[in-house]
Amino acid sequence: MPQKPSFPQAPAPRPLAPHVQAIVAPAAQAKTPAQPAPGGRQPAAHVAAATQGRTSAPAAVKPTVTQAKPGGPPAPSQASPRSSFHIATTSVSDSARQIRISANGQRVGSVEVRVAGQDSVKVLNLEVDTSHRKQGAGIQLMRAAVTEGVRMGRSRVTLESQDNGTGKLTRWYQRMGFQPRGRSDRGMVVLEAPAGALRFNADF
Repeated sequence: MPQKPSFPQAPAPRPLAPHVQAIVAPAAQAKTPAQPAPGGRQPAAHVAAATQGRTSAPAAVKPTVTQAKPGGPPAPSQASPRSSFHIATTSVSDSARQIRISANGQRVGSVEVRVAGQDSVKVLNLEVDTSHRKQGAGIQLMRAAVTEGVRMGRSRVTLESQDNGTGKLTRWYQRMGFQPRGRSDRGMVVLEAPAGALRFNADF
């Protein structure tokens, strides 16, 4: 049988110098690709690049809704429905009006309007039952009073704040747009404002 030709073996590679190993080793490690999980498939390069440095988004938190127990009081977040008010105006004279407000056929408040000068009316005796306050009755009475003053040909509104010194009612008038103008003979705070500058959005 013919003999297979023999080839000379290549000499063993010479080890790299220490200073060369220090340069080559980090570069080789950086080029080593991450091994895929057993049985898994390695993601494409563009997918891997897009997901690098990305953290998982936090899970969405569902809002907590407080519900009232059957037969119990309403939940804190639930507002009680407002009453349906009805306004009735009576002409006492050419220079005076009386305005009443009722809820479910029951009178719950009133106010009076009188001519106080060539260009102004005075709002008097504003009253709202305590059981119907903070529901808009006072605002509707004040709006009706100012409207009647304008119908009577007056452009300014004046009144006295009868809050017994607490300041609460005075601040309520000021939120509407009234400005203090001193005190009356009875010691009440006098407030005044142009009818067109008043804002009726603060409950009483």
